[in-house]
Amino acid sequence: MVDWWSYGVLLYEMLVGQPPFDGDDEDELFIAIQQDHPCYPASLSKEAQNILKGKLKMLHANLECDLAGPVAKCGTSSSRVLAGSWSV
Repeated sequence: MVDWWSYGVLLYEMLVGQPPFDGDDEDELFIAIQQDHPCYPASLSKEAQNILKGKLKMLHANLECDLAGPVAKCGTSSSRVLAGSWSV
């Protein structure tokens, strides 16, 4: 199983130089992850922004599934992720 969202967070940090979400403590960070949307610097190419948006938006879909039932029924498959125009 691949954790695509965590991969997106790592990729964001490598491309931007800071984490996509911020908080003064663990609780604030968790709230930011659930409610905030990361900023994408203008210096990032459109392709890089598309990759990051695709990876990071998966969390919100999976959080909704967590509330409705098991993530296994709602998770994003690897084939769907790799089908994006940005995959290598």
